[in-house]
Order: sequence, then structure tokens, then C-alpha cells
Amino acid sequence: LDSVVAPSCSFPSMRVLALAAIGAALDRDDVGYELMFEDVLEEVDNVPLQVEGTIPSWLSGTFYLTGPGRWSLGGMNMTHTFDGFSKIHKWQFRDGAVSFSSKF
Repeated sequence: LDSVVAPSCSFPSMRVLALAAIGAALDRDDVGYELMFEDVLEEVDNVPLQVEGTIPSWLSGTFYLTGPGRWSLGGMNMTHTFDGFSKIHKWQFRDGAVSFSSKF
């Protein structure tokens, strides 16, 4: 798997990981972590992702990742990393293709 490109909608959680990796490579602390506290209310279901390269034929299944997706509700803002409302992300690998879902 060379790389997977996110669909046209924005996924700040993926941006946070990318910025953190860049910051680590540049020997800089806390690059991009402020994006972690942004509400990401968009939900998507089985959006096909564009794959650059090939996915190995043996790779088939589902990868789930949970994490915060909402930091405010009814005028109240969460202020601790453990307080955000959870969101689940799913990558489905099947027949050389991958799709992405993200829901509360």
C-alpha cells in the first residue's frame, strides 16, 4: 500500500496525524495539535478512497479507529482531551479497494 488519498471532504483528525508526523520529522513540538479540538460534525458512509499504487491482495477486512469528534454542545465547550464526544472511523479493505466511513 503506497498511499491512500482522502476523499474531497475534510478529515481534521487525519490532518492532525499528518501535521504531528511533519513536526516530529522537523524536530518541532506540538505542531498541529490545536486542530484536535475542532468539532468535526460531518458524517460519511462508505466513501470510496482513491488509491495510489496497489493494495496487497491479502489485505481484506475492516480497521476501526475511535477518537473525539465533537468538543462543544449546547454552548458548553470541552477543555480536556478525554472530554470530547467520541466518533468512530472505519476503513473497509476489499478486492483491492478501500472505503471510509465516519459516524458518531
